[in-house]
Amino acid sequence: MENKPINVLLIEDSPGDARLIQEILAEVQEARFNVQRADRLSEGLVRLGEGGIDVVLLDLSLPDCHGLDTFVKVHANAPMVPVVVLSGLDDEVLAFTAVREGAQDYLVKGQVEGNILHRAIRYAIERKATEEELRRSEERYRSLIESAVDAIFTMKLDGTITSLNPAFEAITGWSCSEWLGRSLWDILHPDDAPAAKDLFEAFFRGEPLQPYEGRVQSRSGEFIVLEIRATPQMEHGEVVGFFGIGRDVTERKQAQERLQELYEREKELRQELAERTAQVEDAYLKLYQLDQMKDSFLSTVSHELRTPLTSIKGFAEILLSYDDEDKETQREFLTIINEESERLTRLINDLLDLSRIESGRMQWQTSKLSLQEVIDTAVNAIHALSAQKQLDVSVDVQPDLPPFWGDKDRLVQVVTNLLGNATKFTPAGGKIGVRAELVKEGEPPNLREVIRVSVSDTGIGISAENRESIFEKFRQIGDTLTDKPRGTGLGLSICKEIVQHYGGRIWVESEVGSGSTFYFTLPVADVVEQRGSGVQGEGEEEIEQELGKVILVVDDEPNIRKFLKHELASRGHEVIEALGGTEAVQLARKHHPDLITLDVDMPDINGFDVTALLKSDPGTKDIPILIISVVDDKERGYNLGANDYVTKPIDGKDLMEKVATLLTRRGESKTAPVNDDRTLVRTIATQLKSKGFSARVTGGEDETSNGQPPSADSGTEPNAA
Repeated sequence: MENKPINVLLIEDSPGDARLIQEILAEVQEARFNVQRADRLSEGLVRLGEGGIDVVLLDLSLPDCHGLDTFVKVHANAPMVPVVVLSGLDDEVLAFTAVREGAQDYLVKGQVEGNILHRAIRYAIERKATEEELRRSEERYRSLIESAVDAIFTMKLDGTITSLNPAFEAITGWSCSEWLGRSLWDILHPDDAPAAKDLFEAFFRGEPLQPYEGRVQSRSGEFIVLEIRATPQMEHGEVVGFFGIGRDVTERKQAQERLQELYEREKELRQELAERTAQVEDAYLKLYQLDQMKDSFLSTVSHELRTPLTSIKGFAEILLSYDDEDKETQREFLTIINEESERLTRLINDLLDLSRIESGRMQWQTSKLSLQEVIDTAVNAIHALSAQKQLDVSVDVQPDLPPFWGDKDRLVQVVTNLLGNATKFTPAGGKIGVRAELVKEGEPPNLREVIRVSVSDTGIGISAENRESIFEKFRQIGDTLTDKPRGTGLGLSICKEIVQHYGGRIWVESEVGSGSTFYFTLPVADVVEQRGSGVQGEGEEEIEQELGKVILVVDDEPNIRKFLKHELASRGHEVIEALGGTEAVQLARKHHPDLITLDVDMPDINGFDVTALLKSDPGTKDIPILIISVVDDKERGYNLGANDYVTKPIDGKDLMEKVATLLTRRGESKTAPVNDDRTLVRTIATQLKSKGFSARVTGGEDETSNGQPPSADSGTEPNAA
């Protein structure tokens, strides 16, 4: 300021006062002044408009303007130029008012000295510069506030909001005017406001203000998460309010929550992976154990097959090689062959039963049963072995047991298996007990009556680790051929499947060295009687053997035909043999036998189709058909009209009983409703025609293959050729 002259505009209409001011400024040594004078306001405003003025010395009483309005016009035209008001003694109040309106200072004419005037001019310029800098700073601050993306607000000590920036509107959708004057505690979510209050109260207890996250409801109804940071506003050392910034962290919060969810999910997945890994390892271990059991099973089956086959083959060769064996020796050898054949039969039956159970093809023949009869049959089955070991076998069946509907052969199989195991594992002279009684099982409201059958023994017992596993497939106690009995390890697993089929359960109670007791239950329930298996039922009269009947034996295996012919001829029957289905139809039409035994699996026409054809033919429909086959599909056979069904291998005694029954009841032969299935009949007729037959379909409006109406004769005849 000392080096550069100060441009002063003196607006004063009094020449004397103007000259005095100019002389005073000229005497100031610390600064140089360049004074320009205007005696009217209008002239002064023109000069101000030209620029370059550092300060204005203004008289408020001018010819063309008077009073405060003089200052207002000067300030309006040059707001950036500092103004020092010159007043007389009688205008001091007016001059002070001008200072309040923006003038930098005022001086009383007649009291002005050089240093005072210099200081007033200098301070005016400096204050104006400071004010301008402050104005620019405030402008920048306001610009920052208004352009900020964060919500910025001020509030009183009681939480009342006093100012808000535009970002608040952008974030919440509410206008600033809608929130001014409201309390911050009302804006926050009701669950978040108490914690916010606690933070501000903690500040007044001397603790620093901490950032806080609170939810604010937007105009759309959604809640926005704001991270609020507040600082106190101070005046004269006192807190008068707070300045706050609210940053929208909704997305960040959602991302954090999502990240936390992902972290928790990752933990769950890791846990699940660990569990799955454990399951895989457990499954691998079980597969390994199963593989071990399979190897053991194959070894056992191989042993069980080779041992009886060796005996059968060896003794058969002896009988074939030597003619001088005495009758007693021959009978002994044949007995061994028969026993080993039965052993092979049991093995094959177990394997077939396992296959049927696992494939869901097990055939269940339901009839009304007596548990006494089932148990007696099973006890008789193991009588020879129990007598050989001198075992005391006792039976205790509750006399008033209700009858049970089930498959007799399967239930006998269960009891026989349990008795067989008890016999094997009980030392000579021991005891075996069979008991059947009616008991209640379960807890209310699931209480039910069941028939409980138990088989107990005084044998070696079973360890705790083996009590459950013995019901698994291929599982036997012992690991070598020398320390376990003969068998495949399938018996108990098959028993379990049979019992569970009827809604029962099977278990064992045992201690090593104290014997074992096997239990199984059968629910007492009404079951509709289904087609029986043809076995003589309870209360039926004994069937007398009828002799001299004609029986057609149909099987493509010559040894089977030879066996059946021997058994039937030995009982006085005439046997006609057929090697396949085509020949069977011819012979049945020709001879009208009293009974047909029929194989299923034959090379030309299978036994099921032959059955359907014969039962739909009026000339053969009354001939009883006994299916004898390795194919265990009794339900299909019965539905097609078969009168009875036997699965191979054949039990000769049982077979002859069935033959006798069917011969006696010839008049009760069944006729299958094959004519109702036109597609099946046409299919069979086509097959027969391909074998050289002329087939006609009757019982409807269908024509024969040559397009002619059906004749009265509905059978099938072979061509003359």
